[in-house]
Amino acid sequence: MRSALFAALLVALMTRLAWATPDRHWQTLETEHYRIHFTPEHETWARRLALDADRLQRAVGEAVGHQLPAKVDLVVRDPLNLANGFALPLIGRSRTVFYTTPPLSDSLLSHMPDWPTLLLVHEQAHLNHLARESRAPLTQLWQSLYVGLLEVPRWVSEGYATVIEHRHDGKGRPANALAQGVLMQWAREGYLPNYAQLSADEDAYLGMSMAYLVGASYLLWLQQEYGEPSLKQLWTRMAAREPRSFEQAFEGVFGQGPERLYRRFVAETTYQAMSQEAQAQPETGGQWLEHHWQLSPPTISPSGEQLAVIQGDQKGYNQSLVVVSTAGNEPARQAWLEKRQARQQADPLDVPDIEPAMFNPQVLHTLNRRSGPMVDPVWLDEDRILFSQLLRDERGAWHFDLHLWQLSSHRVTRLTHEQNLVRPAPHPDGRRVLALQRKGGHSTLMELDLTSGTLTERVSAGTDEILDFPGYRPGEDRLSYLKHRRGEWDLYLSDGQSEIALGLPRINDGNFVSYPSWQSPDALLITLGTPQGVANYRLRLSDRSLSRLTSYRQLATAPRSDGDVLYFLATTSQGQSLYRQPLTHPPLARHSLAPTLATSPAGTPEQDPRPATVYGVGPQYAALAIGANLTPWQQALELGVKGGDPVNRLRWQLLGQGDTAGTQQGAIASLRWQGWPVVVNGDLLALEQEFSALKASQTPWLSERRLAAHLGLDWQRRLTDALQLGLEAGTTLGEVTERHSGRDSDWRSSYLGMGLAGAWRRGPWSLGGRVGGRQTWGDSLDGWQRSEGALALSLGWQDWTLVGNAALWELGGSPSRLDLLRLGGAPSSLTPDWLPWGQLTDAALPHSALVGERLDRLGLSLGQAPLQLFYRSYQMDRGNRLPVAGVNLELEGIAPYIFDALPEFDGMQVRMGVGWAGDNGIEAPIGWSGWLSLYYRL
Repeated sequence: MRSALFAALLVALMTRLAWATPDRHWQTLETEHYRIHFTPEHETWARRLALDADRLQRAVGEAVGHQLPAKVDLVVRDPLNLANGFALPLIGRSRTVFYTTPPLSDSLLSHMPDWPTLLLVHEQAHLNHLARESRAPLTQLWQSLYVGLLEVPRWVSEGYATVIEHRHDGKGRPANALAQGVLMQWAREGYLPNYAQLSADEDAYLGMSMAYLVGASYLLWLQQEYGEPSLKQLWTRMAAREPRSFEQAFEGVFGQGPERLYRRFVAETTYQAMSQEAQAQPETGGQWLEHHWQLSPPTISPSGEQLAVIQGDQKGYNQSLVVVSTAGNEPARQAWLEKRQARQQADPLDVPDIEPAMFNPQVLHTLNRRSGPMVDPVWLDEDRILFSQLLRDERGAWHFDLHLWQLSSHRVTRLTHEQNLVRPAPHPDGRRVLALQRKGGHSTLMELDLTSGTLTERVSAGTDEILDFPGYRPGEDRLSYLKHRRGEWDLYLSDGQSEIALGLPRINDGNFVSYPSWQSPDALLITLGTPQGVANYRLRLSDRSLSRLTSYRQLATAPRSDGDVLYFLATTSQGQSLYRQPLTHPPLARHSLAPTLATSPAGTPEQDPRPATVYGVGPQYAALAIGANLTPWQQALELGVKGGDPVNRLRWQLLGQGDTAGTQQGAIASLRWQGWPVVVNGDLLALEQEFSALKASQTPWLSERRLAAHLGLDWQRRLTDALQLGLEAGTTLGEVTERHSGRDSDWRSSYLGMGLAGAWRRGPWSLGGRVGGRQTWGDSLDGWQRSEGALALSLGWQDWTLVGNAALWELGGSPSRLDLLRLGGAPSSLTPDWLPWGQLTDAALPHSALVGERLDRLGLSLGQAPLQLFYRSYQMDRGNRLPVAGVNLELEGIAPYIFDALPEFDGMQVRMGVGWAGDNGIEAPIGWSGWLSLYYRL
C-alpha cells in the first residue's frame, strides 16, 4: 500500500513538473548547413552568428578541401564565463559547442574579426578536417556504426585549425603580435618544444598552447616550402583505401618524416629570432620578482610601499594573491651571504657561488585560492584589495564576482553575486568601482556603489564589440576603456554619452593593444604589439606622443608605475617574472598619433530573421556501445546502443550483457530526461543470475530471473559555492522467478534519499565531505524496509587525496531470502544504484561473498586520481570482518561539459584493478583477483 501511494505521489509530482517552467528554454534556428541551439540569453548572439554561418562553412570547406555532407548541430552556451569552444569531428555526426564569453585584449585570441567568426572558422575547420570519411569499405562500415574521426597528432589538429583561422582573413593567432612574441621568445632561448613535446607538455609553461602556436607556424612553413596544395594532399592520403599512419601519409607528400622536417623549421625560426634580437636595443629593466609560472598584472598601493600580484603555478590550485614590500629585501640577501660564508669556511678550497642579481621581495600578506581562480587585483586603499573570482551558482555554472580583501583582518567579503564582473577599477574617492560585465556574449561597463551595493550601467558595447580594461581618468569622471571594433582594438575616452578613439591602430593595425594604466590626467602606460615585438609604451594625450619604454628583446607587458619606477611583466619559457626600471630612463623610440577621432555610435548588426523552433528533445545521435566485465568469477560482454541530444536534455541506452558461464546476464533499457529542474529517470531491466558455479559464494542455490520497471526523480542544487544538496525518490515494480522451484513472486518498492556534499580548498590543501542516506520500503512475500547511510571525509594535498569512509545497510521487517543483502561482484550496466534488492558490488569479491541483513563497511583510500590504493573492511550480521585491499583505476569518461554534447559516451565508466580479499566463511582466504569493467550508467 505504501509503495502504491508513493507511486501516485511521483506521478502527481511529474505532472506538476510537466507544467512548470522548463529549466532551460532551448530553441533551434536552422540554416542551410546548421542547426543552432540556444537559450534566450544567447539569442542575439546566435542570430548574429547564423546570418553568416553558411557562407563561412563553405569558405572553410574550400580552404580545407572537404565539405561536410550533413548539417552540423551547433550549441551556444556559456557555462564557464570564459572564452572557449570545442568541436566533435565525428564522421557522419559532427557537432560543435560555442561559449559566448569573448576573449579580452590580453589573450592570444584577441586578434580576430569578431568572436563568433573566429570560433566558427576554427571549430568548423576541425570538422571539415577530421570528420572525413575513409575510402576503405570496412572502415566506412565501422565509422557508420561507431564514433570515428581522422586520427592525427594534436599539434596537427589544433595547428591546422589555427592555420585556417589565419587564412580566412589574415588575423587569428598566427598573426597575433603576442603569439608571435611567444614564438620568438621561446626560439631566442632555444626552448621551442621538441617534436615529442609539440602536441602536449603539461610540465612546461604554455606547453599545452604550443600545439596551436608552434603547430600552426610549422604547417604554414610546410605550405610555404612545398606549396599550397600540400596539406590538402596529406589529408586526402590519410583517408585512402590503403590504411596509413600520419607519418606514412606525411612522408608520401613531403619526402621526409614530420620530425625531421620539424627540426629544420626550428632551426630557421631560431635564426629569425636571433636576427631580430641582434637588431633590438638592450634590455632596460632588471628582474625584481622571479616566478616560474603565471603572474597577474601587478598593482601598486597608494603609498607605493606595497605591491600585490596573483601568483599561479602549474597545478592552478596553488594560486595565491600576495602582497610584497617594494623596498629591497636586505634580510634575504644577508641570510644568503651567511650561508655562502658558512660553506666557504667548511671547504676553503671550494669556488663560492656568485651573488644572485636579485632577491625576491619580502612577502607581507598571502591569500590562498579558496574556490575558482582569482584575477585582476587592484588596491582600493592601503589596507584593502579588490579582486574578481570565479564561483559556481546553484546549477553549477561559473560566474566571476568581485571580492574585497582586508589585509589587517584577513577578511574576504563577496561584493556581487553572479554578475560576471572582471577588471575592477576603483574611483579615487574610494566609494565606487568600475568593472567589466560579460553576459550572454555582451560587454557592459558597470559601476558598483560600495556603500549600497547598487550596480549602474555606464557604457554598453555594440553587439559586435568587446570592451576591456575600464578606468577613471584621474581628476575627472571621464571613463577610459579598450574596445574591439571592426577587427581592431583601440583606446577610448568617454563621458558616458559620446566617445573618442585615440587611433592606436594607426600604429599597429589594432593587433595587440592591452593593459592601459593611468599615470596622470595627461599620461598613461599601455602595451602594444608590432611586427618587431611586444613592448610597453607611455602615451601623452597633450602632445599625442607615444614613447616606447622597453626593449623588443623582452616580451614585456602589463606596465604599472608609482610615478618613479616602472614595473612590468616579462614572459619567458620558464614563466612570468616582474621587472622594474626607472621611469626616467630615456625612451627607446617615439611616435606621434594623428588627431583623435569622434566615433559614431555602433549600429545594430544584422541578425538572422528566421523564426526559431522549440528545441523539444532535439536531434538524436546514436552509436554502438561496447562493454565488458572480466573477473575470476565472471567473463561477460556488453553490446548495445546509446544516444541522446547535443544539449543533454534526453539520454537513452539499450544494452545487453552475455556471460560465458551464465553468472549474470540480461538487458536494460534506460532513459533520462533533464528538461526540468528535476531529473526524471526510467528503466526496464531483465536480469538472470546463476551462482551455482561460484565456489566462494554464500548463495550457491541462487538461480533467478528478475524483471523490473523503475521510475526515479533526482534534484540537485548547489547551496553555496562549496556545498551541494541532492534529493532523490523513486518507485520500482517487478517480478522474480526462482528457476529451481519455478515460483514467481511480484514485488514493488519505493525509496527516498538525500545527500549533502562539500568541498573546500586553501591553496594546495583541500577538504571534502559527503553524508547521505536512503530509506527503501518493499513488498515481496512480506513487507520489509532497508536503511542505508554513508559518510566520507577526504583530505587532499596537491594531487594526493586521503579518503576515509563508512557505510551501513540494514534490513528490517520480514525480508525473504531474495531480499537479503548480497555483497560482491564487479559493477556493470545491469547493477544500477536503484536496484531495490540488496545487491552491493565490490569487484574484488565474488557474487554473494557475504549475505545477511546488516552490513557495515569501513574504508580508507590514498592516491592520485584516477589511481588509488584502497582498504575496505566488511562485517555482515556482526560476524567476522572481511578485509579487502588493492589498487584500483577509475575513469568516468570525459569532462562533463563535453559530455553534454556527446551522448554516445555519456555515463561511461571504466574500472580496473588488482586486489586481495580475506576469509568470508567459504574461502579462507578468497585471495588475489584482478578485474576490468567497462559499463554505462545514466
